[in-house]
Amino acid sequence: MAKVYICSKCGTAVTKDSTPSGWGCPHGGSHDWYPVCSNCSTHPGGGRDVYQCSKCGVVVYSDSSPMATNCSSGGSHLWSRL
Repeated sequence: MAKVYICSKCGTAVTKDSTPSGWGCPHGGSHDWYPVCSNCSTHPGGGRDVYQCSKCGVVVYSDSSPMATNCSSGGSHLWSRL
């Protein structure tokens, strides 16, 4: 089951079945990945609704609201359904 992982350091979002490699964070060292939803995607078709964080700008396609933890812009994500 695909999940969206977002690095809390650089804001990169990826869709993977398991935790992505931590190698090569552009903000230095390793990525610090956090899953924000299950059975979702960073691409259209990953869920019936589109959510965007008003702080960092990440877009997620999911059937339910993503988790708010660890926004790369600080604090928690502020998800809005588009």
